[in-house]
Amino acid sequence: MNFMWQLVFLLGLLSLQGYSKRDEPPVYCKFMETCILPCRFPIGEDVVVHWKELKSDNMVLSYYSDQEQPDRPAERFRGRTSLFKKVSEGDASLQLRSVKVQDEGRYECYTSSATGSAKLREMDLKVEALPGKVNIQQEGNKITCSAEGVYPSAEFTWSTSPPVTLNETKEPTVQRTEQWLYNISSFVLVSDDVSDVDYSCTIRTQNHKRRATLFRPTRINSSNTETMIPCTENTTGTAQTKLTWRFNHSEIILNQTTANIPLEKWKKHVKSVSETGDLILQDLTPDQDGVYRCELSTAEETWVRNTFLKVIPGSSHNVGAIAGGVIGTIIFIAVLIAGLLLYFRERGDYRPPADQNH
Repeated sequence: MNFMWQLVFLLGLLSLQGYSKRDEPPVYCKFMETCILPCRFPIGEDVVVHWKELKSDNMVLSYYSDQEQPDRPAERFRGRTSLFKKVSEGDASLQLRSVKVQDEGRYECYTSSATGSAKLREMDLKVEALPGKVNIQQEGNKITCSAEGVYPSAEFTWSTSPPVTLNETKEPTVQRTEQWLYNISSFVLVSDDVSDVDYSCTIRTQNHKRRATLFRPTRINSSNTETMIPCTENTTGTAQTKLTWRFNHSEIILNQTTANIPLEKWKKHVKSVSETGDLILQDLTPDQDGVYRCELSTAEETWVRNTFLKVIPGSSHNVGAIAGGVIGTIIFIAVLIAGLLLYFRERGDYRPPADQNH
């Protein structure tokens, strides 16, 4: 059956039998992933399927003569569309690959067969892009929270534990990227007299949310033996976590993928990492003074803690060295005295104490 005959056949169906039209629920598609737009119809012969983007009137996919017609889709859709399942099974669902923000809009699925009435299905395609994580960091009294690659533009909120009043909160700054996504950032100014507080920021879209928490900083004065630097709180048993330890905010100590293996420079100092992400350090010197940043994240949450470490040499295992030094000094003095006594005896200047009985 050639295309012109089919077209006449379809027009006849529409005029004689009419057609049914139905609105479908919206379909949410993730940015740059594959998405399925559903469309089912009664099984029949000589099936025709047309998918169309209504806002542009562009053809997305055409199927007739028992095959897809690769030259029919508009340029923007070529190579990105196919029927998800077999048309012979009454399924004309569209598979759209590498979804872009520009693909958002209303779509129409038209189906007909020689043995059934024509059907129209319309639905909205909505694109969602979620950030891999929300970043949170502090510089002085300014805490900044940011996320990249968000769509649509999301709601941004701050919270604290325990609750405190946030007097100066910067409204989110939104920037549009070349891919039509949004980069969002916001900051809050904290008071110098408020230190024992955890800060969280949350980004919400219609169906998802991401949150980042900056725990109150800790300070540790340590000997150069062994020191445990805590990571986060209340995350025991959290699945699919990614752990990163940094020194002075930029230098990576350890980046967990499948194993907790520190970078070469830190191998002699990193003894182990606990199940909760705590870092066990050893053989420290003042060169390791600084800020240790732990970042633990899942698909939905990120936890961050900064710890200020001050290495104090000679305060622990040097006790043995000090004790050894004291004993050595005593022995040295004893030997010196014995040597002097021997010296004076040989010169004849030495007189033993007089016998008290004479």
